[in-house]
Amino acid sequence: PERELFWRKDSLWAARRVDRHRADLFHPVARRRADALAYMAGERSAEAARVLREYLVWETEPGLRRRAGVLLRRLEVSLG
Repeated sequence: PERELFWRKDSLWAARRVDRHRADLFHPVARRRADALAYMAGERSAEAARVLREYLVWETEPGLRRRAGVLLRRLEVSLG
């Protein structure tokens, strides 16, 4: 029981962290968006690909769009 409670807390913390980084992709401050992209580089899921596609449509900063495009292409290749 105690170990299960620890696992649940750890999972909840991880889920909140992912949500925060995904929200930061659309933050008005470019540095926050860049940090969120760095975090998203480690994501390997269809959901991450969907979020990156939405981000590419939204982002106006050329360097960040380029980085997101590279991440999305890598992610699509790894997902097959």
